[in-house]
Amino acid sequence: MSKPILPCRNSGMMAYFRRPVDLASLVFFRIMAGTLLSIELLYSLSLGDLREYSHSGYHFHYQWFSWVKPLGEQGMTAIYAATICAGFFVAVGFFYRFMSGVLFLGYLSLLLMEATQYVNHLYLYVLISFWLMLLPLHRNGSLDARMSPQYRSNQLPLWILHLFQFQIAVVYFFAGVAKLHPDWLSGRMMNLFLTTRGLNHGDLYQYMAWGGLLFDLCIIPLLIYRRTRIPAFIIAIGFHLTNVAMFGLGSFPWFALLSCTLFMRPDWPRKMPLLRNIFGGGKYATSTSRITPLFLCLYVGLQIFVPLRQHLYPHDAGWSEEGHNYSWRMKTRTKRGIVRYTVVNLDSGYMWKIDPSSYMTETQLKDLAGNPEFILQFAHFLRDSFRKRGMEVAVYADARASLNAYPYETLIDPSRDLAREESGILPYAWIRKRVFSSEYTADAGYRASRNERRAFPRNARNDGAPAVQALHQ
Repeated sequence: MSKPILPCRNSGMMAYFRRPVDLASLVFFRIMAGTLLSIELLYSLSLGDLREYSHSGYHFHYQWFSWVKPLGEQGMTAIYAATICAGFFVAVGFFYRFMSGVLFLGYLSLLLMEATQYVNHLYLYVLISFWLMLLPLHRNGSLDARMSPQYRSNQLPLWILHLFQFQIAVVYFFAGVAKLHPDWLSGRMMNLFLTTRGLNHGDLYQYMAWGGLLFDLCIIPLLIYRRTRIPAFIIAIGFHLTNVAMFGLGSFPWFALLSCTLFMRPDWPRKMPLLRNIFGGGKYATSTSRITPLFLCLYVGLQIFVPLRQHLYPHDAGWSEEGHNYSWRMKTRTKRGIVRYTVVNLDSGYMWKIDPSSYMTETQLKDLAGNPEFILQFAHFLRDSFRKRGMEVAVYADARASLNAYPYETLIDPSRDLAREESGILPYAWIRKRVFSSEYTADAGYRASRNERRAFPRNARNDGAPAVQALHQ
């Protein structure tokens, strides 16, 4: 009797996940993912995003990561350059282990150094680069494999392929669930997106809204089922190319289309004339340790729990932003806001009106106005700045927001002293409940928003100039 090919039992779930599978589709994914992750940062540079990290004003952070700070213009330029180069090196598989680590750390740094730069696909790229760093996807179709043929492999354990498939399925599933919202089902959100781009014609927004919902919820099951796989992939091509034409969205539509190839036959690249020559033979690499199953179970559990945590909060995530990040809520809300701060000296009663636009970029100011967590962070910055000058102060914020083009409403309790409030993961009691009327159309909502903004002072007067000036020092 021949020895089993797998270093585990021949039956059971573990044996199934450890059985060998052709790594050709994973190699193709590595090549294209590394390239797209580099292109994404080049596109980010062309949009001027470097300034969001390198400016000398205030920077927002994530909870527990306030110690991660941007490195200034030269430092951030170096991070961009190193990450872009690392992506291309990962694609060709040159010094893969080191370069994939640089790619992960570069994307993780960009995610953590400025919280207002969060977008769903940036978070996804951090997760993907994390697994590119840990998994041996350079065992074939790489310069490393050519230079060290003794380490070359043509198969990997099935769980590696399923892991990437799971990650993509999570994105699509929760993106679809997030669209089960009245404003999306009514076509309101798609109407807003198309109207602002001058693309709305007749009932097009209704068809696109329901088409996007059905696509997100159905595309993964259709790709998994062998008989519907090819038609589903053709639909995916049309869907993502439409997103490119209508919304742009940088590299993400191309990456989403690339991810669909992971559901094809694992050996499909070997059948393509332009790809078959990059592969060579080799042994089977198990790449599975004793703690791998436990680690994978923990990761899968987190990827399911984190998007669901938004339902533990009393407010809609689009309004309070609690549980919004990392939940794959793509294109499910548009938000505008206005915020002004009042700082009161507790000893003298002297008052300052603070305009936050003096401390941050337009992008930061836009995100600040509608995000209670950011409003609290900047209030703490004002409190600490005055404390450095020997003054104990109270900080109040008058914040109003318009969600999905409904009229502006008060976002937080203006009478609450934010200097005394602590940041945390529990619900904030000072967030106001949203009250809105569904009878407002998108156009009416925007008109109401403009009128509200005119009534709110654009630039509050900074009384007590010496104290405000000191905040810039």
